Amino acid sequence: MEEAFPFYNGRRERLRFIKYVRGRINFMNINATQRPIAIVTGASRSRGIGAAVCRALAEAKVDIFFTYWQAHDKALYGQEKEGYQQLLETVRAMGVRCEFIEADLSLPQAAEQIMDAVEARLGYPSILVNNAAHDDTQLPFDQIDATILDTYYAVNMRGTILLSIEFARRFTQSSGGRIINLTSGQGIGAMPGKIPYIATKGAIEAFTITLAAEVAPCSGVQAEHARLIRDVYSLCAEVEQDKLSNRQ
Repeated sequence: MEEAFPFYNGRRERLRFIKYVRGRINFMNINATQRPIAIVTGASRSRGIGAAVCRALAEAKVDIFFTYWQAHDKALYGQEKEGYQQLLETVRAMGVRCEFIEADLSLPQAAEQIMDAVEARLGYPSILVNNAAHDDTQLPFDQIDATILDTYYAVNMRGTILLSIEFARRFTQSSGGRIINLTSGQGIGAMPGKIPYIATKGAIEAFTITLAAEVAPCSGVQAEHARLIRDVYSLCAEVEQDKLSNRQ
């Protein structure tokens, strides 16, 4: 299954992505005594989309295993003191199990390490949300070189592809698996200064279409991409504000 998901303006629409993630999860084949397990990559910052996805799935009573890479987040966003620890405590307080691992998705062995860790600590996952991405460059086309492209490729393409494949390879149920690959608005319009990012994220959309066709008949896994075309940082802040408003 392949689906593009655009954001729109307005308070109600700003919440649609979180509802979308929860709504795409198939619980029909989950035993009532055993909660599904989700892997969410790139979820260390409290205002990031990965953390918001973790909280949304926890609200749906899904056990969470998230990854983070502190060196990347610190370089781009500054130091958020123990953001991953805060997320761990928040999710556990919501009544579900939660574990995490620090993982450099640019390394070829990262996919196997993540899958080994989640199976050892929580069990066999049925949901994978590929949220982690590398994006530290804003350059015109004539300043891009092979090193920059390779850095983006290693995380945004190879890391996502290898983890998706390893997840599908190990999925043991006849149905109910879900892979959601998060992309951006590169298919909607131009993003000047972002050629490495849009090229690698666009490749993931193409990859997801063919992955979905291959894995669904033989492994019970459905794959799709969710396209984010709004500023995810302001989105998450607005989602949290909406939650506070609804409680008042």
